[in-house]
Amino acid sequence: MPYANIISLSLVLLLPVSGLSSESEDILQDLYQAEYGNLLRRMSSARGADSLFLAAIFEADGAKAAKMFYTIYDQYRNHPLVWESLQRLYEYNTAIPDFAEAEIYKKELQSRPPETNPQSQKPKSCIYWVQAGAFSSQSNALKLKKKLTALGYAVEIIDSVVEGKKLKVVRAGKYSSQAEAEQASKNIAKKLKITPRVVEEEL
Repeated sequence: MPYANIISLSLVLLLPVSGLSSESEDILQDLYQAEYGNLLRRMSSARGADSLFLAAIFEADGAKAAKMFYTIYDQYRNHPLVWESLQRLYEYNTAIPDFAEAEIYKKELQSRPPETNPQSQKPKSCIYWVQAGAFSSQSNALKLKKKLTALGYAVEIIDSVVEGKKLKVVRAGKYSSQAEAEQASKNIAKKLKITPRVVEEEL
């Protein structure tokens, strides 16, 4: 069902037609990186299409959110958030399902410039390790590995060169988020009375 006929007149009159905001790009960046805490904080200062988009993102009622996204699509054709609004309209109509309406938005999205697609703006992909120790002695590295293994961690020893010195680095785990790795590091520090550190590795 087209949303143009069900958008309230009062809502349309409140929204300026131009609506471009310097915060729009920051909103998109936070959205692509799933920084929802930042998005919530932006709601108090956002205006125009930015404000409407953020309200729609956090609206629990899918139909109400769809009306807001449609308003952005209908009233702010040149706004940076219009493509994301279209994407959500497509997803909503596919889910309810209203495939005829979804097809309209799908066709619009096919003309989306690549630089506005979140797939091209994804943050770097990383994994995280807990570096538990670095030793010149293989036997010392093996002793630490044994202790970590007993605690249930997946452990490996890798060769590294630091300031010309060859070291055996003991690292535990393989985590998809820094928060998980930090928690593991705290647990290891508490149980083994050592000072590990979290290491980031870009994929």
